[in-house]
Amino acid sequence: MKLHKRILLIFLILMIALTVKSFALSEGDTITFDGITTEMPKTYLEDETNINEDPLYVKQMQPSLMAANNNADISSIISKYETSGDTAIGIDVSNFQNNIDWKKVKDSGVKFVFIRCGFRGYGTEGNLVEDSKFKDNIKGALDNEIYVGIYFFSAAINEEEALQEAAFVVNLIKDYDIKYPVAYDYEYFGDRYDSNSGNPYRTNGLSNEQLNANAKVFLNYIKSQGYTPMLYGSSNPLSTIWDSEVRSNNDIWVAHYGVSKPSYTGSYNVWQYTSTGSVPGISGNVDIDIDYTYYMRLHNIDITDYLFDSTYYADKNSDLKTAFGYNESELKSHWLNFGIKEGRSASPVFDPVYYLNKYDDLKKAFGTDYKAAYNHFIQNGINEGRQGSKYFDVNYYISNNSDVKKAFYSSNSYSLVHFVENGINEGRRGSSEFNVMSYYNSQISYTKKQLGTAYLKYYALADGGSPINDSPINITNYLFDAKFYADRYSDLKAAFGYNESELKSHWLNFGIKEGRSASPVFDPVYYLNKYDDLKKAFGTDYKAAYNHFIQNGINEGRQASSTFDVRAYINNYSDLQETFGPNFSKALEHYMNFGRNEGRSAV
Repeated sequence: MKLHKRILLIFLILMIALTVKSFALSEGDTITFDGITTEMPKTYLEDETNINEDPLYVKQMQPSLMAANNNADISSIISKYETSGDTAIGIDVSNFQNNIDWKKVKDSGVKFVFIRCGFRGYGTEGNLVEDSKFKDNIKGALDNEIYVGIYFFSAAINEEEALQEAAFVVNLIKDYDIKYPVAYDYEYFGDRYDSNSGNPYRTNGLSNEQLNANAKVFLNYIKSQGYTPMLYGSSNPLSTIWDSEVRSNNDIWVAHYGVSKPSYTGSYNVWQYTSTGSVPGISGNVDIDIDYTYYMRLHNIDITDYLFDSTYYADKNSDLKTAFGYNESELKSHWLNFGIKEGRSASPVFDPVYYLNKYDDLKKAFGTDYKAAYNHFIQNGINEGRQGSKYFDVNYYISNNSDVKKAFYSSNSYSLVHFVENGINEGRRGSSEFNVMSYYNSQISYTKKQLGTAYLKYYALADGGSPINDSPINITNYLFDAKFYADRYSDLKAAFGYNESELKSHWLNFGIKEGRSASPVFDPVYYLNKYDDLKKAFGTDYKAAYNHFIQNGINEGRQASSTFDVRAYINNYSDLQETFGPNFSKALEHYMNFGRNEGRSAV
């Protein structure tokens, strides 16, 4: 199956979960990134001595900076905007929300939260400060299974300080489960002055070029540590300050209040809808946000494309492989027009016969309507956590793969996609009923040589398919050897000597019907006497026995003479096991061409 664009998103989520570096920074430590080197400054925990340098303090204490907000409670916003699986409603918080009852927040319908982890003070010193409620907030949110994103309020004046800020953020969040992006929040556009002291902000006079350089360093470093970088801003600076490179290379969180939609015309992932929202569990105002991207990504995806794999479908169904080979378009056409209705499985993750037999309610509802079972699994079953085949149980897969659980949380559909796109190839176990690695290890060396570690083919093999492209050969020519025929029958030797053409003519016209043996690998009398089913079917019709051995018997591994047992021949020699495996016709060919002259035992 080709990698779709949406799967690139999945891999990005996986990176979030798996590649975050585990390190701790202390004052004076050197930080180097993308040609920039700086030292980690002293950092602070917010307290009353520096609160006036908190940018949110200014924002909260000056109502004019929060004009044009629309008052709304969380329930009304959910009713209005959370109308499908494409959107989710969340909040963003800091120490200004004081103590939060996170259970009430969760129960109100909040799906995610952006938590401020800290800020840089806007005064001359520009101290890096941890939000005093950061640890309480992130613990409360995660304990209540609310997805968490992070934001940092920047006051960097150069790239070195932007790098310090980014490293400070990663150092704070590295031990937490961050599913949503890490946002860069810079809002000091134009010259500003402290309302109490009159002192200028440290950011006064910064050019747009410098602002963009700072943002790039911060966001690129965040990305390098395995998180999703995001730029926060209101509609105007997103359009006029931040350049196209910053906007296009990062996710966007736009703030615009009191409107039906933001005026920002570029693409965005989250809309900060209001700063005066009301949410149970939080005293006073709180920002409420609408997510158009991440919650959907973490939860549901259309799995239709992952229920069909042309290679698996061909390998599992030998009739289709004979008819279409591995032609993907023809195989898919067959599956859509016939295979689904016939109850055929086209992927290890879904078998309609298994699905209906496993669940009584589905069996009662659909009987043997396999198309209905297929549609049910896509629309309902996977999201309900139902098991679609003996090879894949999404609950088992999530529970037994911590990285999958961390990356996709409770998203059954994305976990299924991960198994199809990654888990199968990695040899991961998809259910309690089947362990592909154990099955692989149990195979003979021939099978491993033929299939290698293409584990998808082992699923087809386990399901009764024929993934090994090693067709039987026609053994007719090996059932006649002129010298053997003459030496075995003195009457023929007296009549024809070793004249091959005359001996073969006799055998074809008389010998086969008379039950004579013309090769050490086939004796029709022995063959019929050894197998009751053949004796019952053919009696003493030696020509029928001859044809049966060529067309069926050899491929079934039947023994047709006292001197040659193809199964014993293969089992006696490891090189034959590895070379021929269960291809009995080729093993017979080897014996006739080499084995008997080498003195190999075939019984």
